[in-house]
Order: sequence, then structure tokens, then C-alpha cells
Amino acid sequence: MRVALALAAVAGVALADTVSMPDKMELSGKKIEILEIRDNEILVRVAYGDIVIPRTRVTGMKVDFAERLASLREQGTDTPRALYNLGRVCAQVEMPKEAATAFREAFARKSVPDDLLLPLAAELERCDDWAAAQQCYAAYLKAHPDDAEAAAKARAAANRAAAAVPTPEAALVGDVQIQSTGAAQAPGPRPTVAPETPVATPAQPAQPAVPDQPAQPAEAAKEKEQEGLEATPGWTTEAWGSSVEINVGPPQGTTDSMVRVFLAGAEQDKACVMLEHDFDLTDKKALSFDVYNFGKTTITLAVAFTTAPGWRFYESMPVLVSPTGNNPKPVTLDLTNDRFKCAETQWRHKSTIQNKKRVVKLFFLIYTKQTGSWVFFNNIRFEAADAAPAGAPEEPAAVPAPGPAAPAPAPAPAPAPAANP
Repeated sequence: MRVALALAAVAGVALADTVSMPDKMELSGKKIEILEIRDNEILVRVAYGDIVIPRTRVTGMKVDFAERLASLREQGTDTPRALYNLGRVCAQVEMPKEAATAFREAFARKSVPDDLLLPLAAELERCDDWAAAQQCYAAYLKAHPDDAEAAAKARAAANRAAAAVPTPEAALVGDVQIQSTGAAQAPGPRPTVAPETPVATPAQPAQPAVPDQPAQPAEAAKEKEQEGLEATPGWTTEAWGSSVEINVGPPQGTTDSMVRVFLAGAEQDKACVMLEHDFDLTDKKALSFDVYNFGKTTITLAVAFTTAPGWRFYESMPVLVSPTGNNPKPVTLDLTNDRFKCAETQWRHKSTIQNKKRVVKLFFLIYTKQTGSWVFFNNIRFEAADAAPAGAPEEPAAVPAPGPAAPAPAPAPAPAPAANP
């Protein structure tokens, strides 16, 4: 039987990866995307969020490579890291030609992070693309000339490339500019805990229609000088948060891009919206943004970061945001203080952000049990340490996350997301 997921309509390219399970069950639909294949589980993105499926429940997988690649290009998220991740998934489901294409496209992009060059070179070697692998090592050695092991691998790859018969597929155009991020480190496992095993059902009830987004105030006479991070493609969610729908772009009738989050479910104590990107915060003193709470109750908001290596998670002190209507609440969070919580402090707000040079994820955490309402984020910017602040920074209120309460009914049942680290 085919398991029909209740999926919202997907604009643009429709992703259609396939995950087969025992008893001829199949996870399929308009938006199925295999994100990561781990030792014991599969991370899959569906319309309402990310789910984790134990490997023991999976009998087969297939990647819709052409649509995945087209989707990355259409959304402007075809970064070296995204292409590398796509290639890794293809390699693990035994699609070697597609994997090689993704790895070559990743290397052909400019501003390849130097922590990605060695893993990328290793994958290109597995594809027998020794010329591209040698170029990868050469680019890495420009920033790390004393790495004897990388130099030896570069020489070996050059010798294999010279002995190989050239093929059109191995050709790469242009030089690669690397984005230095310090000593190269292979990223460790992401801090995701597997939820309960998803149980396939003959048909889940359709999700109710998302209500119209709130009307926006008229734009100011003075045009917005520059968009912030809200205009960056790639905003998404994580499996351990409550179900959300995320839209990025100008609300209807405006030209000002915003990150718009619809609180669809209340399965967990918080919802999350996340941007995976390479940030260097060593010279940044604050993160500022405007938040709209179009709900009827106060929400508790926090900002968090994941750093590499080690995928360490740092969460700020929470801030209370009452219903705002069309008048946003400006928030400025100090990035230099020691009031972040992390695993090393047993989740007490007693730490600074470590490894600021290698921040790889930015989160907005929305602690609430309300559903069916919108939260918008706008003017998301990091402030440089030597820049004069736009106003007095707001001291976050030291309030606890909301206590236990009876959860509001979610629009549609979803697999239980993983627990917050």
C-alpha cells in the first residue's frame, strides 16, 4: 500500500524522494526530501517539518536528484555545503553518477569553506575524479601550507590524475576561492535525538488551511536601505520543535522581506525557525531584529546558535513578547556576555558563546502552546563591535520558559519531534 501524507501545496519545484518500508509501505508525496542518512536512522523532511525514521524500518530509498538540484538552484541555496550534503545522500543510496555530479558542482562554486575541502576531496577520490580531488587539496593547502598529510594526498591525486584517461565529466571551470574558517575540522554528529518510531497509517487527515497572514502596516516613507538575514534563502525548522509553516519574502502588498512563521502545532514546548549558514561572529557584539506577535497571548522568545566543531548549542536568555499587532517589538541581544546556556553548564545561563568563528546555525526559539497564529521576524542583523548601536540594547528579561500547560490541539498529527539537546 502507498502511505499518503497530508501535505500542503508546494510552490515551485516539487520534491519527490522515496522511502520504502516493510509490508510494501512507501513514504512519498509532493515534498519528501531525504536530508541525512545516519548509522541508525534517516532524517527526512516533509511538508510540516523533519522526521526521523529508524534504519530498521527502511527497506529502500531513492533520491529525486534532478528535482532536488533544480530546487536548490531555484531557491538560491545551491551552496557548496548544500551540494555536498546532497552528494553524500546520493552516494549512500547507491546513486554514484548523481553523487559525482553534486560533488563536482560543490567544488565548482566559489567561496568553498576550507573545512569542506578535505571531505570533498575524499568524496571526489571515491568518484575516481582525481583531477578535481587534486585541485581540492591544492585549494586547501593555500590556507594550510604546513599540512604534510594533505600535501601527500595532493601529490598522490596528481599522480593518479596524470595516469588517468581524461573524461569530459572531470573537467572543472574556473578557480575556487576558499572562505577561511581556521583549522579544518570534520563536523561531528548533529545533536538530534530520535523520536518515537513513526507509524504509517492508511491516510492522515488533511491539514486545515492556513489562515490569511495578518495585514501589514504601510511601509515607511523612507525605503529600507538594505535587507537583513530575513532575505537569505534557506530558513527552515528542526525535527525537535513543534510543527510550523515558514514563508520567506514580502507580505502581500509590501516589498519588505520578512521571515513569517505560522504556528501550526504544539507537540513540543517550543517551535523553532533556523538558518543554516557559515557565520563568523568574532567581531560582532549584538544581534538585533524586529518581531511581530500576531497571536492573542504572550510568547517567550530566545535566540540560539550551533557552533563547530562539535555542534555545540548555545541559547540566550529569553525575552517576553506580548501581542504586537502591526507594531513590532525591537530586540537587541548581547553576544558578548556570559548568559548563554549550553550542555557544559548543565543548561544554566552561565556561558559565553565559544567558537564564534565557526557558527553554522542561527535559531529563533518560540516558547508557546498557542496554535493558529503568526510570528514575523524582520531587520535581522549582526552589529559589529566598533559600530555605534542604533539604540540602547534591551536587557533580556530573565524569565523562565513557559511552564507545563495543556497543549492546544495541533492541526494534524505529526511524528513526535526529537527532544531539544
